[in-house]
Amino acid sequence: GAAALTKVCFFDSDSGILIIRVSRDFYRKLLLAMACVTHLKGLGIMIRCLKVTSTARTCIKGMKVILNASSSGGDTSVDLDNIKASL
Repeated sequence: GAAALTKVCFFDSDSGILIIRVSRDFYRKLLLAMACVTHLKGLGIMIRCLKVTSTARTCIKGMKVILNASSSGGDTSVDLDNIKASL
């Protein structure tokens, strides 16, 4: 089933970033399903896919770019080493 194909690797509540690891065959279905999610615990939400990568290394590189772009000074509280260990 789909549950066997997915793994939540990382979530940071401050930045709102979630990393989900899925098989290459399943990622398009996950993107479609995420687009249908409009509420979480009674709150209206919007889910965006910021990056699709094929390796843990490119995932970390993408996270650095995203986090540096979203923070004013390039400093972020997200520990990229912990993300790397969880992938």
